[in-house]
Amino acid sequence: MNKRLALAAIFLVVFGKPAYAYLDPGTAAMIAQGILGGIAAATAYFGHKFGILRGFFRRKQDEEAAKDEAKTTAEHE
Repeated sequence: MNKRLALAAIFLVVFGKPAYAYLDPGTAAMIAQGILGGIAAATAYFGHKFGILRGFFRRKQDEEAAKDEAKTTAEHE
């Protein structure tokens, strides 16, 4: 498999033709926009998951605080 890949790479380098391709500034802007959009999407995704996880633990703390408060109130009455 590796020999085939190496042979194909050598073949393309030796017998390849120039593409005469041009990357204008608009192309660079599209690439930068895609990268920044990916970063923004990842931030939103992980921020949402972190909020769910934080809410899960915060609910446990709130329930424990409510139990302690009820116990303290019952002792004072």
